[in-house]
Parts: sequence; structure tokens; C-alpha cells
Amino acid sequence: MTTENTPASAGPHATDPVRTGVDLSTEAAVRAFLDICLHGRIKRTPAKLASTMAHWLRDPLHEHAPHLVPLHERAQRLRREAEAAQRAHAAAQHAYTAALTRWITTPNTTTDEAEPGGPHRPDHREPR
Repeated sequence: MTTENTPASAGPHATDPVRTGVDLSTEAAVRAFLDICLHGRIKRTPAKLASTMAHWLRDPLHEHAPHLVPLHERAQRLRREAEAAQRAHAAAQHAYTAALTRWITTPNTTTDEAEPGGPHRPDHREPR
């Protein structure tokens, strides 16, 4: 296997191995190819390789290392959950900021007025 004719020289997303003649049918071939991806002309960390690995490389890897499949699935599920949590956080922060702005700029604003559709609790500030 030469690096000039493999996607390893251009990165793991470069092209399908069928076009380049890369044989990933054996465990040894997959290991060798991944080693080139890590230590070839373009150096990658294992974390970078794992996060950018194309399906055409991941599929044979998982075929030869099935114990990695549940770890990969868990990582993907947690990534999706984290992205959803980030979106929910951004929406909650936006609602809080808007309610805070209304509360600051409108005297005697209650929570009902400051936070439409949210939990309703009267403002318990002492009068001035």
C-alpha cells in the first residue's frame, strides 16, 4: 500500500477506497490504513481521526473491531444530546435575557409580564 494512491494522503474524507485501490477487507489492512492516517504525511491525533472518519472507513473498522460499535454509538448519541441541550440552553438564555430586559426597563413588572408563557410568580420586591 502506497500513500500516494490512498486517501490517507488527502485525509480520511478524501475519496472512496474503491477508486484508489485500498483494500480494507482484512483487520491487518484496516489497521495499516489507520496507522497511515495517524502517522502519514499528514499527522492526526486519534481524536481527530475518530471525529472525521468517513463511513467507508468506519464500516470495515467496525466489522473487524465490533467492540468499538457500542462505544461509537454511545458517543454519537451523547453528541446529539449535547447539541440538543446546547440549543435548549440558548433558547432558555434568550428567554431569560428578554425577560430581564423587560423587568429592568418596565417598573412594577411581574414575572407574568416579564416571562410570557413561563412559570408565573408575582414579583416580591419591596416597594421603593
